[in-house]
Amino acid sequence: MPQRKAPCGTYSAYKRHLRNKEKVDAKCRAAQRKHDGTRSTSATARAARAAKPKTPATPPATIELPAPAPSTARTEVVSRLDVLKELLEQQRLLLPTLRQEEPARAYLLMREQRETLREIDEIQNAGASKGATLADQLAEARAARAARAAGA
Repeated sequence: MPQRKAPCGTYSAYKRHLRNKEKVDAKCRAAQRKHDGTRSTSATARAARAAKPKTPATPPATIELPAPAPSTARTEVVSRLDVLKELLEQQRLLLPTLRQEEPARAYLLMREQRETLREIDEIQNAGASKGATLADQLAEARAARAARAAGA
């Protein structure tokens, strides 16, 4: 079963007219001009495309954050770790709403959340020993080798 022919006024119909050596009507010629205009690399065509808004101008969705907990007067110094933990909590509250309304911004928030987690981990593990260094391992191996050589 053959495919249906494209209706007049489309670029496909314009090409069909040319293929069949038929007279090109005004609608198809306009479709051809529009098609070639979108593919043009001239400065005027690029400027015309740039001037057209690609998406309708809609105001960004407002996202309501939960009300902050009643604050008490803080006289002590707030540590960087506390600030990062609060930030992480806010990000976790905001993420489900953003996933539904603006997935692109949700991705950025998740990336920021990973950075926050990485910073928290660095602060918490700053004093922790990461194990023996390579120099320690080499020194231990040399000592064991020297002990074997002395004993043999």
